[in-house]
Amino acid sequence: MRRAVDAVHRAGSRVVAWQEAADLLDPGDVIQVWDRGIGWQGVLDAASRGVGVLLSPGDRAYLDMKYDPDTALGLTWAGTIELRDALEWDPRQYIPGLDPAAVVGVEAFLWSETLRTRDDLSYMLLPRLAAFSQVATRGSGIGQWQEFRSAVGRQAQGWTERGLRWHRSAGVDWPD
Repeated sequence: MRRAVDAVHRAGSRVVAWQEAADLLDPGDVIQVWDRGIGWQGVLDAASRGVGVLLSPGDRAYLDMKYDPDTALGLTWAGTIELRDALEWDPRQYIPGLDPAAVVGVEAFLWSETLRTRDDLSYMLLPRLAAFSQVATRGSGIGQWQEFRSAVGRQAQGWTERGLRWHRSAGVDWPD
C-alpha cells in the first residue's frame, strides 16, 4: 500500500484510500470511512494532518445491507438499514471528535454479491437511495423524517410506473 500511495503522490495526484490506510495519507489526500469496527483513531489522526474525510459508513451508506432481518436479499455485517436509518444521520457528526470541516462528502455503496437481477438492484436501492441523496444534498437528514416520509411516498408511484421494484419501508404512507 505504501508503494501505491507513493506512486500516486509522485504522479502529482491525490490518494483516496480506505480507512485502513489512514497512517499512509498526506494532507490533501482523502480517507474513506466505511467500518466503525476499525475504530476512529486513525481517521482522527489523518484528519488532524489535513487529510479529507469521505463518509460511506456501512451502517448508513451500504445499501446492500438488509432492510431488516427478514429481508431476503443483502448482508448484515454492518447491521440492517431501514429507510429512516439511511436518512437520520449527519456526516459531520458521525465520528465523535472529528472536525466537521474535515468532511469532504459522502458516498453510498451497493455491493452485488447477493443481487442477481435488475429488480434485486432497484429493491435494495429504493427507497434508501432517496434518503441518502437527501443527506448528501442537505448535509444532514436529522430532523427531516416527517417531511421526507411524505415526499418519498409520492415518489413511489413514479418508481412503479417505470417498472422498478422497491421496498415498502415502515412509517411511510405508500400509494396502493
